[in-house]
Amino acid sequence: MRLLIALLAPCSLAAHLLSISTGELIAEDTRIRYELRMPLYEVEPIRDPEAVLFDHLDFTSDGASGRLTERRCRVALAEGAYVCEAAYEFAQPVEELTVRCTFYAATVPNHIHILRARRGETSDEKIFDLASREAEIDFIPPTAFETALQQTAAGVMRIVGNPAPLLFLAALV
Repeated sequence: MRLLIALLAPCSLAAHLLSISTGELIAEDTRIRYELRMPLYEVEPIRDPEAVLFDHLDFTSDGASGRLTERRCRVALAEGAYVCEAAYEFAQPVEELTVRCTFYAATVPNHIHILRARRGETSDEKIFDLASREAEIDFIPPTAFETALQQTAAGVMRIVGNPAPLLFLAALV
């Protein structure tokens, strides 16, 4: 029993192993709308979280940063979240977007931000953390060849990652 307690004690100490926030981005012509949802306990220690969080987020298209035209944040107690909404304006229509997100520097080093972006029927998802601070989002729909290549590569990775189905088929022969 003591051994079990000794083994499980570190689990309770590491209860805050991962911090996750989410973002929704919608691109429309020269404008993007962005919504951030972050756990309230992550922003409580930050002085002026609205300013600090937006200092750790940058959207660039065609080499130019988007101009922040509006932003507002609020505490959503029922959700236990800090919710921010923002709008950015660009000189050209947004077809490709470079996103730089360093929320881990403002919150905790193990913070992960999951960004879902869409423009029309095209969507993408990117993950930002200490190791992945910048990502490209391409709103140009993939060609049929690119889609086939992506699906084929995903299938190969499934087989390589877990050979059990292949071994099962081999056992049937």
